[in-house]
Amino acid sequence: MEMSRSSFRLLLLGFLLVSSYAASDSVYDTFVQCLSNHSAPSHQASSIVYAQTNSSFTNVLRSYIRNERFNTSSTPKPLIIVTPSDESQVQAAIICSRDIGILLKIRSGGHDYDGLSYVSDIPFFILDMFNLRSINVNITDETAWVQAGATLGELYYRIWEKSSVHGFPAGVCPTLGVGGHLSGGGYAFSIESPWEKTSFGPSEEVAELALESYCHIRSSLSECPKLLQFFGSRRPWPKTPLT
Repeated sequence: MEMSRSSFRLLLLGFLLVSSYAASDSVYDTFVQCLSNHSAPSHQASSIVYAQTNSSFTNVLRSYIRNERFNTSSTPKPLIIVTPSDESQVQAAIICSRDIGILLKIRSGGHDYDGLSYVSDIPFFILDMFNLRSINVNITDETAWVQAGATLGELYYRIWEKSSVHGFPAGVCPTLGVGGHLSGGGYAFSIESPWEKTSFGPSEEVAELALESYCHIRSSLSECPKLLQFFGSRRPWPKTPLT
């Protein structure tokens, strides 16, 4: 009798695991098809999406986990990980996660010791930005275009390569992700000096682009034109200088 109960438990566990993987594969197929429809080049969609059954899934997930508390077998795992290589795939991933109805966590390449960008108690995807880490510094204009997957340490180094007298007022930890830090993650603005608070943040052009993308994704929201008008007239973020 005891053997029968044990066998039943094993069969039930096996059934649940198979069902879980089948559901994950179904979500994967739906997501990849959606991503192909909304991004260019569409033929690369499957190469940037990792399902739990992919042999590289665990390595990709763990590559930017800096807190071992969230690197255990019991830590909730994403259904899929998306690793975009261009901006169109980022926007497509946001659109597709919304259409499928799955929470999207964005990991911008920094340390994220609290695991907020890669752990959740409900089913979720990860949009992993580590491929988008280019940094273009223009000393003449005293500006820099930095992709969200870069770290502050990489940004500081690229500025130093171009100039010995310029710098950028930001965090003290070089492993902070630029995307998370500029959007207010971590301590962010709370530890900066008053002068740094006034100069720290994305430029007006970047802010406008982000708002336009938001309105495109949430096109059903009637307040989007008002939102653009509100921020456009007030210009909430000043220019970000290299000082």
